[in-house]
Amino acid sequence: MWQSQTIHNAQNNKENQAQRNDDRLMTLGMTSAISAAPPKPSDLIKTKELEESLKPFDVFETDQELRKRMLILGELYRLVKEWIKDVSIRRNMPESIAEHVGGKVYTFGSYRLGVHNKGADIDALCVAPCHIHRSDFFTSFYELLKQQPEVTDLRAVEEAFVPVIKMNFDGIEIDMLFARLSLKEISDTMDLQDDMLLKHLDQKCVRSLNGCRVTDEILGLVPNKDNFRLALRAIKLWAKRHGIYSNALGYLGGVSWAMLVARTCQLYPNAASATLVHKFFLIFSKWQWPQPVLLKKPSNVNLGFSVWDPRYLTNLALENKEAIETLTSGQTNCFRWAEERSKRLQPQISVVCKPKDNLSLGKIAFNILNSTSLTHLPVIRHRLGNESAALKTYEKEKRIIVVNIQDRYHLMPIITPAYPQQNSTYNVSQSTRTIMMEEFKVGLQITDDIMVGKSSWDKLFEPPPFFMKYKHFIVLLVMADTADDHLEWCGLVESKVRLLIGNLERNQYITLAHINPESFPMLESQKEPNSHCSMWFIGLEFAKTENLNVDLTRDIQMFTETVNNHAISIQMLKTGMTLEARHVKRKQLSQYLSPGLIKRERKSSITNKAQTNGTHETRKRISNEAIIPEGDLPNKKTRLSEEITPHFDESSNNSINNDSSSNLSVSESEHNISVNTSTPINPTNAATTQEAVCT
Repeated sequence: MWQSQTIHNAQNNKENQAQRNDDRLMTLGMTSAISAAPPKPSDLIKTKELEESLKPFDVFETDQELRKRMLILGELYRLVKEWIKDVSIRRNMPESIAEHVGGKVYTFGSYRLGVHNKGADIDALCVAPCHIHRSDFFTSFYELLKQQPEVTDLRAVEEAFVPVIKMNFDGIEIDMLFARLSLKEISDTMDLQDDMLLKHLDQKCVRSLNGCRVTDEILGLVPNKDNFRLALRAIKLWAKRHGIYSNALGYLGGVSWAMLVARTCQLYPNAASATLVHKFFLIFSKWQWPQPVLLKKPSNVNLGFSVWDPRYLTNLALENKEAIETLTSGQTNCFRWAEERSKRLQPQISVVCKPKDNLSLGKIAFNILNSTSLTHLPVIRHRLGNESAALKTYEKEKRIIVVNIQDRYHLMPIITPAYPQQNSTYNVSQSTRTIMMEEFKVGLQITDDIMVGKSSWDKLFEPPPFFMKYKHFIVLLVMADTADDHLEWCGLVESKVRLLIGNLERNQYITLAHINPESFPMLESQKEPNSHCSMWFIGLEFAKTENLNVDLTRDIQMFTETVNNHAISIQMLKTGMTLEARHVKRKQLSQYLSPGLIKRERKSSITNKAQTNGTHETRKRISNEAIIPEGDLPNKKTRLSEEITPHFDESSNNSINNDSSSNLSVSESEHNISVNTSTPINPTNAATTQEAVCT
């Protein structure tokens, strides 16, 4: 009897444990799961097929290649320890103590997530104790790397938003960041997830640490890491093949795609990878942007760093007494205060202050921050609705209220889970969002067919015919005399192309500006001897208006001047570096692209049109058959994409922008498009001019 009772209790405990696990999974993330159903045998078969379809694209490394990466990281770790010890001794630290101050190398990004491709780079972070400075990293450590025979293509980008040393270490590209903690020693077991480690750090260190902290948070917020990784590999490959993988150009980067897949895993915690890929397209083809995607509730930590918040921010403001005394103590102090704040605050902020006597501090701040010396910080005094509401909030918070205006206008906010929370997609524009939303919808149609056996996974990874989609293009030609100059010059231009997209979007006659993330080499027959040239193509769609004449000269000139001025300011512009913009019709592409590429695109376009027409005919036939009485029809399975659920709501904020799917295509004969593009970016002042008229 006692034995049977024991068995019964054990069974109850097992069931209770299973129930607790289900409850935990159901509440993982911001909302409860849509479905916690286990995978069906057919889902596991589809997952196996998905894994096999990924292998030809080299998304998996061999054990030997993985071991090589670990050896390289071990050698890098040894160099970091050696460097920190040497710097410590040079600063009069006893050698016995310098031996134990530590230092560590962390990884983040695709390698840390376990989804890197063959030959992919490694994102690494060097963490050092408080007596090691950033200047040491970019001088003495840089020199140490120079001495290593395995290190080639070494370059330091100290002026970047996140300063980095780039290198090729024994055949593997490595991007290495630096962070200095407010600690005397860095142990080998240091966990970077502790928010208090950020206390007293500067913004560059916080940004450098953010990659590791976000990556580890993502891994900790998914219910099944193996399913997450396979699904993420598939989504990343799909995004790259469809030309929507590039944070710099206004699409989504690796961390953003990882967070979208992680959110899908939270909503379907027990689903197989194939199901997760299908549900990914289902969820985000219907997502009500700019409703944010969140993996967890934002933390309440307040260490003085800016966090994403479309409402208001108080954590960067000065205490009320100090602020009032500073702002009312004279014009000199006012400017000193404003200049100090401008260095720490993000661009696009506003300040609301409490009036004192008859003097409005809000007005003082408005005048200060709109002065000629601080024009990069536009101010709107009462962003909280009205003065009364602003003052009530001020009394409650006892602070000046700092409102981050820019957060309100992000188009596809995907918020990082680690403090300080940031929007990883702030570069997304109207055009890139439109393009990605269309790709989500096409991806849903394809995976619908895959899951019911009408198509294979190969179809999902077929690249769309970009050059057959548009009739007009802007071609950016980036040229330099040497390979090293060309690499550096291309990096700068690529980081600024999204500004040109913004200029084009503001043109009332342009409905879409589609940048292709892939750069193309210039044809040998067109290239000058001993020169290096890369080209980016921007497809344009124009409004349907008869006798339209569009002049894009100013839009392009603003872009080239911005690139030119930035290159001069960082002393990067060299002789031979040129940037040229040309307007090109589709029929002129043969002058820029190889015949093989154009032929493949044309063939792909014809195939896609035939399949689309076939799909339309099938749908039309099904629609006509709908008049048959229900009793005469066989039982049919509900279409997979009809699964609509209210669980997508992750925020009480309503959608600001309402997407429309209007037809943007135009007839070429409806336009007379005049484009004058000049190239002022040339150290020899030999500007070239290109004129083109499209009829």
